[in-house]
Amino acid sequence: MKRVLVSLLVVIFAACATRKDVTLIEKQLINMDSRLDALERENVSLVKKLAKLEKEIKSIQKVDFLVQLGDVQTNLNRLNGRLEEDRYKLKKLRDEFNAYKYETEAFSARLSSLEDKLKDLERLLEEQREKLRATEFKLKGPKGIYNEALRLYKKGKYKNARELFKELLKTYPKSSLAGNAQFWIGETYFCEKRFEEAILAYQKVIKKYPKNIKVPGALLKQALSFELLGDKATAKVLLRQLIREYPKTKQAKIAKRKLSNL
Repeated sequence: MKRVLVSLLVVIFAACATRKDVTLIEKQLINMDSRLDALERENVSLVKKLAKLEKEIKSIQKVDFLVQLGDVQTNLNRLNGRLEEDRYKLKKLRDEFNAYKYETEAFSARLSSLEDKLKDLERLLEEQREKLRATEFKLKGPKGIYNEALRLYKKGKYKNARELFKELLKTYPKSSLAGNAQFWIGETYFCEKRFEEAILAYQKVIKKYPKNIKVPGALLKQALSFELLGDKATAKVLLRQLIREYPKTKQAKIAKRKLSNL
């Protein structure tokens, strides 16, 4: 193509210039053609070098990538190893904890069982002591029984106290303490909120021991028991009776205040 172009230019210039000019132009064109060929060869060489360089770069990049990938894999393996080690330690700790927890629960169960048995034994021992003490006080007569029963009442042992008061009434029915004992029997029922039984016990004080010092108290507690059972009408009747029959007693003063609120 380049040769054709040069020839065409020579023909054009030949028609317009002298022979000398044509010769000069031909030389210049030939020189240009040679330079163009050299440039083309150089371009081909550069293309080849560039391709080779790109290939080398890709090879280097691949090697670097493989190296980095190897490092990543190594770190990953190391982390996996540590993870497995931590999992093993955690499992071991969990197993030890479960074993300790099982032993602790078993120990707690045994301890609780022993504590229950100990409480049962202490209760039985206390009952035996109370029986022994009651027996000892029986030997001391009604005063001994009365004092022991009153002591038990003040400690909140109403059932035990009631049994001793009843024992006093059974063994010493003519004792001067019999009326008091009957009143305290009513008090044990009242404290246990067994109000109907308390009313009956107080009634025995009023009927069997009408001159006893505890009669005003029995009337007052009867009235309170009826009130707690919801029978305010009967409670008012008893309070009025107390005020009428025992006006100078402290129980009568309490009855007046109570009556004003019913």
